[in-house]
Amino acid sequence: NCRELSDYRVATSHKSTADRANGQIALKHLRHPAPSVRYLAVNTAALEAFSFDRTSENATKYFEAVRSEQDSAVLATLLGGLTPGARKDADVRDFALASLDHADPRVRTAAIRIVTDREVYAAAPLAFEKIVSATESDTDDKTRAAACAGLGETDDPRAVAPIHRLLRDAATPEEVLGGCFEGLVRTWTGAPYP
Repeated sequence: NCRELSDYRVATSHKSTADRANGQIALKHLRHPAPSVRYLAVNTAALEAFSFDRTSENATKYFEAVRSEQDSAVLATLLGGLTPGARKDADVRDFALASLDHADPRVRTAAIRIVTDREVYAAAPLAFEKIVSATESDTDDKTRAAACAGLGETDDPRAVAPIHRLLRDAATPEEVLGGCFEGLVRTWTGAPYP
């Protein structure tokens, strides 16, 4: 596995290799058998897939890798680069919404960050109910906190009521309270709490 990581680093580190070539190498390595190599390739591959001047073919390759990924840590990282694709493509939005029900909380949290993006949220009619459900019933407090904070990103006036309800509930865990406070501040200012 260390040799495979080393081989990937060498392949993308040649000074004569253009950034676009590194992006193509990274996209190719999203299908590598070693999860550590796929994980390392994500950021460069996402840039190659979704930068403003890139082809839709690259976005398709990235999304195919996302759909086929079996390792939860790699999938969560791949989802982190998928927001630009979800803004443009209904299939990507649907995948992100479905990922809110994934077994791994890292994947659910990454999906929340996509779905609560203002542009993605505006194009996903089922998003509000799914995010509110995550704030109330997700088994992972970090995911609940991310959902509550994300509600504040949506510019949806309906977001205030569930955030307020959780803030006033004495049984709400501290981590979730922090996310809800951040979400509430975002509803007022449109900016994250420092």
